Amino acid sequence: MELSNFLTTVLAGILGTVAMTLVMYGYSLISQQNTRVMAILGSMVTGSPTVPNDKWKRNLAGTVGHFGIGIIFSLSYFLLWNWGFFAIEIGDSLWIGLISGVIAVIVWGSYFHLHHNPPKVDLFHFFIALLIAHVVFGLVTVNLYSYLAQPSEFWFEFRQRINAMN
Repeated sequence: MELSNFLTTVLAGILGTVAMTLVMYGYSLISQQNTRVMAILGSMVTGSPTVPNDKWKRNLAGTVGHFGIGIIFSLSYFLLWNWGFFAIEIGDSLWIGLISGVIAVIVWGSYFHLHHNPPKVDLFHFFIALLIAHVVFGLVTVNLYSYLAQPSEFWFEFRQRINAMN
């Protein structure tokens, strides 16, 4: 991976995570349910859901974890594009976001189930917000990458061109 593609992928992941977070917090405001993903993640990671003195630690852990996972998802998208599983286009970005949302619901559901003291969250609303937010994440990440990236040939395109020559 060229450095410029790596940095573009990371930037797209960060901006996609910002968009996703805004959706989650907007859903929280509209529904009056706690879907503030960074606070929830931070509470679960640090084990301090209500201790005011640990609020900064909880928020830092949730923010770093959330953005780190967003970057990992973005890098995963890049690999999937490189391997020819998806195209960098609107239709596929919706599918990528929806698939990511389903994965997120499964992982979060498992995490809530296995956690010794999860925060009180209405999981129905949290999971609906997660699905919507991941579709937004997919749209933003894919389209930002498409807009920011310099045209480059993916591995699968290179292999196809080589095979066509033989």
